Amino acid sequence: MPALRMLKRRWSTATDDVPVLAFFPTLFHGVWTTALGVGWIVLGRPDGCTEGAGYSFVIAGLFFCFLASFLLGCWLIYEGLKGSIFETHLRWRVPYILYALHAVLAIEICINCYGSYLIHQPLPYCPTDPTTLWQPQGEGLVVVWTTWAIVAIILLMVISTYNMFPNYKDQKSWEKRCWCLTAVCCCKWSLSPRQGKGDKKRPPYARLAELFAQLFGAMDWAPSDLMAAFLLAGALQNARRRAAVYAALGFEASGNGLPVADGAADQAERAGRMKKRGSSFSSADVMLQDCFLDRPSPDVESGVAPLLTPSGLLAELRPDLTPEDAAKMQSGAREAVSDEDLDEAAHFSKFAFAAYGYMLYVWSKPLQKGWCMLCCGRRCGCLTGPLRSYQAAFSAGQWLPELKLTNNMNREAILQITGLPEEDVLFVRFEADVSGRPCLPYFIALDRATQSLVVCIRGTLSLDDCLTDAMVGAGHRGGGGAREQGAQQPSRAFTAGVFDRSFRQHTPPPVQLASWRAQGTAHWGILEAAKDLVADLASEGVLAALLEGRPLPRNVALRASADCRGWGVVVTGHSLGAGAAALVALYLRNFFPDTRAWAFSPPGGLVDTALASAATACVTSVAVGKDWVPRLSLASFERLRDDMIVAAARCRVPKALLLARTLCGHRWTEAELFAPHAPRSADAAAALSAFRNTGDVPPSSDGDCGERNGVASRRQADRYAMARHFRPPGRLMFLRPAKGSRWEGAARRGFEAVWIDAEELVAEGMLVSPKMMADHMPDRLCKVLQRLSRARKRQRVSEGGAAGPEDPMGPDFGDGDGDSDASSEEVAAVPEDNTAWASGSAATSAPGLSGVVERGPGNKGL
Repeated sequence: MPALRMLKRRWSTATDDVPVLAFFPTLFHGVWTTALGVGWIVLGRPDGCTEGAGYSFVIAGLFFCFLASFLLGCWLIYEGLKGSIFETHLRWRVPYILYALHAVLAIEICINCYGSYLIHQPLPYCPTDPTTLWQPQGEGLVVVWTTWAIVAIILLMVISTYNMFPNYKDQKSWEKRCWCLTAVCCCKWSLSPRQGKGDKKRPPYARLAELFAQLFGAMDWAPSDLMAAFLLAGALQNARRRAAVYAALGFEASGNGLPVADGAADQAERAGRMKKRGSSFSSADVMLQDCFLDRPSPDVESGVAPLLTPSGLLAELRPDLTPEDAAKMQSGAREAVSDEDLDEAAHFSKFAFAAYGYMLYVWSKPLQKGWCMLCCGRRCGCLTGPLRSYQAAFSAGQWLPELKLTNNMNREAILQITGLPEEDVLFVRFEADVSGRPCLPYFIALDRATQSLVVCIRGTLSLDDCLTDAMVGAGHRGGGGAREQGAQQPSRAFTAGVFDRSFRQHTPPPVQLASWRAQGTAHWGILEAAKDLVADLASEGVLAALLEGRPLPRNVALRASADCRGWGVVVTGHSLGAGAAALVALYLRNFFPDTRAWAFSPPGGLVDTALASAATACVTSVAVGKDWVPRLSLASFERLRDDMIVAAARCRVPKALLLARTLCGHRWTEAELFAPHAPRSADAAAALSAFRNTGDVPPSSDGDCGERNGVASRRQADRYAMARHFRPPGRLMFLRPAKGSRWEGAARRGFEAVWIDAEELVAEGMLVSPKMMADHMPDRLCKVLQRLSRARKRQRVSEGGAAGPEDPMGPDFGDGDGDSDASSEEVAAVPEDNTAWASGSAATSAPGLSGVVERGPGNKGL
């Protein structure tokens, strides 16, 4: 950082990336220099072989080129490893060394071209002894072809680091980059313009470019800089979280992450000696040695440490605390989720997981077992089920289902995950493109256990879905005009579209697009996906026909066998599907008041405060541990970006060394990574100053500064200003991790279900951790909820109460399946040997973290 600049162009690499790129060519040149030096100089060549002079010239020329390339490569690696990410002044020689290397490479190519000409000519006659090592023809052939191989590798490196759009400050350059990316990935939806006028007609890739320019247009990043800064931001977050835990215990954290108490300043030195001796040691060892545990325990009900997501360090420092008390000490006492809500969440989580179809079903199990269960489960239902349906439809002379392998595999996965009978899965939308418009895949099923019609929406599983997620601008909802009743009718606080006629009519009415002048706002991409899905529900007419008791369409007539009048509607989904489910449920309540939504891991930047409050009566969101998606909003991402910049400015380790040792499993301490104060160098100070002085809207290079562009810029700034205040919808059930001591392994790691304010989760921000992606997976969430539900049932039985009826859907998904997830042991929500703390205590709702969590520059990411 910044990117390498050569030939008056900005390249897609940095000066401290060059050692990694130059390592293999330098090694090649060093090996061949040694081989040719030993074979040609030491052993000598035969005299009197004038016909082999051309080969001697080629080998001698390549030898000197290899020697020069090897020496320059070693120098390049040495220079590239100087300084940290921002200390570019220490690597000022790198571009000049690269110029010299490319000059040598040009000479090497010329000599190799002459060698290629020679090896295609008749072989020269050299009367040499067959036992002599010097054979010009053989050596020339090997050297020439291996040289072409390394030249091809170097050219591939040059092409891969060439930046076609070098101006990172220009939004037009970002648009060209996003267009190329979406065109290569065949994302047709992102290339086509939307319906509407003006700004609404812009294609999605243009909105994506606008977002990238907003987030990354103020800093000259190379791809490896982003990776290194992300790791550094995680280390900085860990240091802040450790400091919060130490502050809760009344200790001061030292630079190496160990606590320092009064009169015990030599602990860090003793810990270093223990580490040098190779003995296993942790911060708890020092705590025990110095009698830190003799201090009085803090009040666990007060939530003295401002950590919504508890850290495992406290349980290590205080092994006398139970995981429940350690969690309460850090995040405060929270209202426990009732048994009924937890059982319902566990029940509908299977539907949200089933919406992904066979791909995630197979992935969630060992490879061989997943495919075997998919093909052979339910008495080979994947093969026999479609044949039975086809035979019944053919004999009845009705609609014939399409016998498509992937569709049948998706339907079979739905049946196996949910445990539903085949006739209760009424409608499945497999295609993501319906009549030229995008539509998230979904299915409609009968849940006889709860007397509900379940609409399950698939989450992110394609590149088009990723682009939908990235459309974070504020999309205005369609206003119902005078029909809206404000807070008295929360169901009308959101209308993704306004039907001209009743939803209950036989002919599906048309859907009007949202008005740009409406009041409520939501995530633009997910709002558009919700509109398309509602339009598809109205077009198919399945949902309205079931709830009205009317005849069903032909494609589901053979499967329907229940009168659903008076039943409720449950809309559920995971990730992107959760966000769409919440918006669709808010719309459907206009026509079916008994509509609810279970949103599992919804996007954090989904709706504004008004819509989130309106959704409280019908939408319940669920977030697990360090799952990054419910924490992701535009504001939290900007805080993470700022943390990345500050961490990179304070870093004192070369980037190549940081990435290499991190991949090897090294656990960095704060003293190893960061300087005491930021910025560490004048280069970092200049970069930070330029970043702070950059406006919210990056400038455009077209030179048009007229009134039209000024209005567009203000509209863009307003849209992102509104999106910064988005949050998850409705109530938020948080599966809070409760960790035990590291000495006792993962068996002490569990979860407890509590209610929290959604704004607290977004305010804490994304926590960089290996579990941030694992906690987002739908199979993990499903297992955690089911094991928590089973633990509650066991607790009720042990206390002498009624365990409640068994789940009519059959055994929970994932029981005893020997999943190959690397963290399967840590998924266990409640330890088998200690279930008392899983349900939480009957604590009252604690006050929010306002006044406790500081969101200033020094506490971003906490």
